[in-house]
Amino acid sequence: MAYITACASGTATHGGSPSSVSTIERRLAANSWNCAQRGMALNRKDRAIATVLAGNQAAALIGGRALMVNAIDEEAAEFWRRRGFTVSKDDSLVLFRSIADIAASLTAANE
Repeated sequence: MAYITACASGTATHGGSPSSVSTIERRLAANSWNCAQRGMALNRKDRAIATVLAGNQAAALIGGRALMVNAIDEEAAEFWRRRGFTVSKDDSLVLFRSIADIAASLTAANE
């Protein structure tokens, strides 16, 4: 998952700034889902993947409850809905998914 590492270092974008942890987690979840669809295992020993998984464990310890996504348009919002995110009652472009659900998806993708 060199892409996840590139996101963390800032080399994956034209601006050169590192992606936020939540962005990296979303991209890892998408990559995990992609691996699961193709019948491939997720390499949990990869440094970037291990770091995101450790972040999930830390969120569980300190009480992180959900990941919030601000979709840029309806097409992006549909992308996140297909991946299990729930639409906010106040704004159709704001979606949530519990950290526990994301962690379960990562675990299922590796099985």
